[in-house]
This record gives sequence, C-alpha cells and structure tokens, in this order.
Amino acid sequence: MRRRRQQANVTDLNIFQFICLLLVLLITVQAVLFYLPSVASVLNTALRLEGKPLQSEELARYAGDIAATPWACITLKLLGPISQPEIKIMVDGQEVADFLHNEVTIAVRQGSLISVKDLKPLKSATTVIISKKTSNIAEPALNSKVSGTNDLMFGPVIIK
Repeated sequence: MRRRRQQANVTDLNIFQFICLLLVLLITVQAVLFYLPSVASVLNTALRLEGKPLQSEELARYAGDIAATPWACITLKLLGPISQPEIKIMVDGQEVADFLHNEVTIAVRQGSLISVKDLKPLKSATTVIISKKTSNIAEPALNSKVSGTNDLMFGPVIIK
C-alpha cells in the first residue's frame, strides 16, 4: 500500500513537472513570436501560399488606369407620381436602380451613359431631372431634364 502511494506521488510529480515544462515552453514561444515578428511570418504558411506583395510600381502597372478613374454620384429625381418601380435606371446598359422612391442616387464614372427605361404598359410622359451631383462632374449639368414616353437618355458623364 505504501509503495503504491509513493509510486502515485512520483507519477503526480512527473505529470506536474511535464505541465510546468510545457507552460515554460509555451511562454517562450509566445515571447519569441511577439518580439521577433519575422519568425511569425516564416511560420505562417498562408503568407507563403499567397506570394510576395506587389511593390507600388508593379501594382500601378497591373491596375493600369482602372484605379485612376474616379467615381462620382448623381441623384435623379422623378417628377410626377411619387413611386414608379416600373421605371428602370440603366448605367452603361446595366440596370442599377428603379424609381421605387422619388429620388435615386447612382454611382457613375467618366463616360457613363445614364438612361431611363419606362416599362409601364400604359405609356405616359415621364420626366426625370438631375437634382444633385458631386462637384467633380462637369456634364450632365445640374437640373438637366429629360422627358418622353420610352427610353430617355442623358448625355455621357464628363468628370472634371
């Protein structure tokens, strides 16, 4: 009986020493990773899979003039009835919004063509006005108005 107790105490002591050793090892690894970030980047496999980051010159070459094209906002206001979701707003041939509300703000860029399509079965004259625009837009002008029964189109967007 006594022998088993001594054996149990030795086993408990060995387990305690092992846990203390693991705790010291954990704290040491955490300290190394905190004070030497380069070690963390070497151990991180996700960074190696993604490749090295592009330098600013390479990034500009790959992006070309895509990033250089500024975006701007135009707010179109439907004159007449408050809500007409059958009237769709298209930018460069793609539907971006409808007149569920009286005013709609859309994002445009240099050369964008804004058109308004009236899909109502009974066509009546529709009037749309540019009520707001960001200051970097030269054309179409503020308060420009288009009116008609089918497809209405503003001139191309020109950004200053």
